Amino acid sequence: FNNFMFEYEYYGRAVFEQRLNLSKEQCATLFSLLLENARPENKNYKYDFFRDNCATRVDDMVGKVVNGNAIFSRDAYVANDNGNELVSYRDLLYKYNPSMPWWKFGTDLLLGARCDRPITIAQHRYIPVELMQQYDTIMLSDGSPLAADPVQLLDDSRSPLTKTISPTLVMWLLFFAIAALSLYADRRGWSLLWFDAIFFSLLSFISLFLLFMWFGSDHWCTKWNLNIIWANPLILWPLFRLRKPRTSDCLPRIAILLILILGWPFWPQQFNSAVLPIVLIIITRLSVRLSKV
Repeated sequence: FNNFMFEYEYYGRAVFEQRLNLSKEQCATLFSLLLENARPENKNYKYDFFRDNCATRVDDMVGKVVNGNAIFSRDAYVANDNGNELVSYRDLLYKYNPSMPWWKFGTDLLLGARCDRPITIAQHRYIPVELMQQYDTIMLSDGSPLAADPVQLLDDSRSPLTKTISPTLVMWLLFFAIAALSLYADRRGWSLLWFDAIFFSLLSFISLFLLFMWFGSDHWCTKWNLNIIWANPLILWPLFRLRKPRTSDCLPRIAILLILILGWPFWPQQFNSAVLPIVLIIITRLSVRLSKV
């Protein structure tokens, strides 16, 4: 614990203490469970960011100890701040990281549709702060609270994050610049093959990475990632035929991207707002290649 406190003090992170209202028998049971968990065959486990992490493990232990003597609200749902939609894993993740737009953009590219399903109040407790706040309100069967009010042991002394330009703004500026360059290049007879080669190669790399995270990894949260619709591995084919494009290379992919845009609010996955201008860039460059057929 001293090493833990030293590390958090070094990095300027806050620490809260929250004492559980357990009997001596329950404390003994908890201690036995912790000893069992620390055995060599149990101490390592496959980490799951949303469903099996440092907070959910605590919650599981406490749930076993109270053994039905507390109301954990495991099946209840809660609306988001707007009050009209149920909260998902993705919503809750960004609630506690509001000023990191580029991190959010990268995370949105990785998380799949599973992370946009409504989650129960109990599933909120994968975030330590949510665990602490809920334990303040959970009542035992005898009417006493499960935990005492938290006591802050260390203050958060980290400097506020510096504001950065939004990735959405960057992508929209990039789209208008590429659209203008495409028009100008068409008038001057430039092919911009070098740009298409770089751009479609980057898209191909992203698509293969998303495929790997879906099929090649055990991450539950990266399955069924609908970003694969625009970062499509089939873009490899028109990449290899930039000099001799065909209608069958470009037109079906443009149609798929238009369907993605038209159905934007209705897809079961939340797309990052910076994706829309990227999709428009793809359509623009595929349309240019189509015009060369």
